[in-house]
Amino acid sequence: MLDKVSLEINGMHIEHFISYEIDSDLYIADDAFHMELANPEIEIEPGQQCKLYVNNLVELNGIIERVDDRDSKSGTTLSVEGRDLMGLLVSSRVEEFVTLKDKKLKGVAEELLKNINFINRKGIIYGEGGKDDVRKKEGDKVQGESFDLVQAEPGQTIFQVLKDYAAARGLLFYSKSDGTLVFGKPVEKGEAKLSLIRRLNGKGNNVVSSSRSRNISGRYRKVTVLGQRQGADNLKAAELSASGVAEDKDFPFYKPYVTTAGGDVKDLKSHAEFIMDKQKRDGERLNFSTAGHRQNDKNWQVNELVRVIDERRGIDENMLITGRVFKMSKDSGTTTDIRVARLKK
Repeated sequence: MLDKVSLEINGMHIEHFISYEIDSDLYIADDAFHMELANPEIEIEPGQQCKLYVNNLVELNGIIERVDDRDSKSGTTLSVEGRDLMGLLVSSRVEEFVTLKDKKLKGVAEELLKNINFINRKGIIYGEGGKDDVRKKEGDKVQGESFDLVQAEPGQTIFQVLKDYAAARGLLFYSKSDGTLVFGKPVEKGEAKLSLIRRLNGKGNNVVSSSRSRNISGRYRKVTVLGQRQGADNLKAAELSASGVAEDKDFPFYKPYVTTAGGDVKDLKSHAEFIMDKQKRDGERLNFSTAGHRQNDKNWQVNELVRVIDERRGIDENMLITGRVFKMSKDSGTTTDIRVARLKK
């Protein structure tokens, strides 16, 4: 069955393309798209909001940022490109000093996003499982650590402030395909309803091509995050220090990494684990290409589990789809590039 792709602008749909690339990545803030059209049916202007549909499902909600047109004997061709709504936060800067005292993610997000167009602030998902507040209630009293105030400074990107604030609580800050902003964690377990198969005998294979890159230069056996407890004036210096540690037992030799956390980090161990997870993920890149944009009538999506069977590389396990690119060109037809990562043990 052929895949159907549609670009919606102001309620009008464009469905005829010479080529396109529609990118989505769980760990890259601003998903991008590029499309080349022949004899476009409607006028397209930079700054317009648009939605990209793949098989009648919204796969990108964003803004058109660039439009190039060209006339020739064969007609007019038009190329458009842009980013999803998260791209607004990557480009938008904090305009003034914002001191955020004792605020959770919801309060920080509401403060920084209040003037940003197109964002559905009421629809933001604040995922569970992070360390948004480590204080423990004991009776009617609240006991725990006191941390530095959080301050956003002019010139910082709104995305970076929110990303760092989320990472300090062991959470990712990302956008769903429909433009919904999410503070949460990647899928870590469950049933894989999709598969990528590359057997040596060719039976059941659905992978057109694949690649793997392994690089330990940015990985470490031990990650330590140093913080600073704010205590009474009479506490000794040694009593003021705090640290969180994560260890990668699969790393082949001892190699330590130490960093200092900002004052807003409330769970240093979770932050250390977050850093180590990123190091491990970046240390192995697994990419697969498959025909079409869907499997079992389901579009390929990031943050979904997939069963990967790659006999030459000795892989047979569930993995996380961290990125995918829908592509179409005259030479290769309709394909999807899929990036996967191993699940946390």
